[in-house]
Amino acid sequence: MRTKTLKVLRITMPVTTRSGSCKPPSSQAGRNARSSRAPDEVFEIYELLELILLRLPTRDLLFAQRVCHRWQSVISTSQRIQRALHFQASPIPPVADLSLYLPNPLLFDERGPFSKHIQYRGRICDWRVSSSTSAEYRIKVVLRPTTEKWEDRVKYGKASWRRMLLTQPPVTRLSLIDRRIAPDYDDCFNDDAENLDGIRMGDFLVLDDPALAGSS
Repeated sequence: MRTKTLKVLRITMPVTTRSGSCKPPSSQAGRNARSSRAPDEVFEIYELLELILLRLPTRDLLFAQRVCHRWQSVISTSQRIQRALHFQASPIPPVADLSLYLPNPLLFDERGPFSKHIQYRGRICDWRVSSSTSAEYRIKVVLRPTTEKWEDRVKYGKASWRRMLLTQPPVTRLSLIDRRIAPDYDDCFNDDAENLDGIRMGDFLVLDDPALAGSS
């Protein structure tokens, strides 16, 4: 019996994707797409974003609220961040210990508006000789001899940092020593402010210049 061999011609038609390419995306392109989405996915996780933000300096953390609504929401609702920003008070230690009290770093930020006016870092000390509880601690701030006025950004009455505590945990009393009146002499003004909920930045400004209470 005579046999015949048949040859079949196979034709493969290209499949066009929506982007107009004839080739499906390569595995490398897929990996690149996934890696480009990774940072966004991290920032969508509340706990991870909170940890990242907590590593920022106080000044940068304050400005981070302007990045987007997501960041602003996390910063405003996180108790840990609110305490780091000195908006919410940290728990008062059950035993008096001055080493646990720290001044607000924004006061001494070289890029901030206060460094030109404050002579040295605030000191935490007892304001009563017989003090045995941390609630009776005070912070002492000395204003350096200078003729410079407060900057306009300090005078803005609605600035959020005015609500920041001057120390963390909070103290209830502020002692302000003003050497600007007679820089060449030992004379100075000494004034005190008290806030049972904790001395805040706004208390410090108003004690120095009562006119700043109604600034806008």
